[in-house]
This record gives sequence, structure tokens and C-alpha cells, in this order.
Amino acid sequence: MRVIQLSPDSIMQHWEIIEKAITSALTCSAGESNAYQYLKHFSNNYYQCWAVISNTEEIINITVTKVNHYDTHKSLHLLITTSVGHNKWEDYKEAHHTIEQYARDQGCKRIEMYGRRGWSRVLNKLSGSKKEKYKEVYVVHSMELKNEL
Repeated sequence: MRVIQLSPDSIMQHWEIIEKAITSALTCSAGESNAYQYLKHFSNNYYQCWAVISNTEEIINITVTKVNHYDTHKSLHLLITTSVGHNKWEDYKEAHHTIEQYARDQGCKRIEMYGRRGWSRVLNKLSGSKKEKYKEVYVVHSMELKNEL
């Protein structure tokens, strides 16, 4: 199993698989974006698209990242990580170190992910290449405001 960062050309070649994976993952979001917006961000390298490739050369996971620039540091934000087909999270875990190394190469201080509380159970089982662990810092919730009539 291996993980590769896809170039914009590779993203277009595999867009049918990538778009389906992103759209599926976004069903659990608050509707901030859609697959077409992700495609636009891939084309200008604002977002990075990663594919986990099986030993049989099939895409089994799609992960989308972006580097967040804060006043005090940079952080690699995992926007989406989703299995393709019937694959499971376990298929992704071994590939995490490649994305982790990308974060280090970009000078990032941390990797972050916003998501449902259930991700804590999953991420608690994952260790960095230097034995780092994810910890739940906060969970993001939002309230939709109603328009006045």
C-alpha cells in the first residue's frame, strides 16, 4: 500500500472516483462546500489531494489537506479523509506517515482535523512516526441563524 499526492492532471484523470468520494464525505458536513469547489482549489494547489493506492493499484482512500497559516505557526488541516468503496479506516492508517512527512516538509507545527466527536475514537489509535498522538482539543459546533422575514 502507498500514498501519493495527486497532481492537478492526475486529479482530472481520476475525477470520477475523487468526486464521488468527496461528495460522499461532504454529506456529513455542514454544507460549506461542494466537490466542484474542491476541484477549483486543487487546480490552484490551494488544497492537496492524496490517494491511498492498494497493492492491486486501486484507489482505496482519498484525503484532502490544506496548509493553514496562523500568526504563530502553520498547520496541515485534514479537510477530508474517506475510504473508497468497501475499504475501511484501517486501510488508511499505514499511509498517514506520508501525509505527516508532507506537513513536516511544509514547516507545519501540527496536523489538525475538525469533525464529529466519533473521530476521536479513530484518531486515538493512530500514532505519528515519532510516536505523536492526536488529542481532542475542541469539537466545532455551529448554530444556523434564521433569516428574518
